[in-house]
Amino acid sequence: MAAANEEEWQLGAAQRADTVARVAQSLTAMAFHSGGRVSDDEAQRLATEFEKKAYTVARVEARTTTGMRPHAETLAAYTRCVLQRL
Repeated sequence: MAAANEEEWQLGAAQRADTVARVAQSLTAMAFHSGGRVSDDEAQRLATEFEKKAYTVARVEARTTTGMRPHAETLAAYTRCVLQRL
């Protein structure tokens, strides 16, 4: 049986979809408050792109030469990566 830190890091589809929805809402709000406008479709497209890139980075960063990073560390990296793109 593999140790807990040897399991590959991942998020469920529902968690990822929730992240995309929240990022899209944030993009729309930021555009509105800066006097701009972004369509819902464009916000959704950008949010999906941001999340996908962040997820890929987090999956890569989860691996170390000695195993897998703790889930909390990788989740923090994923969150940081999403926020950097906003």
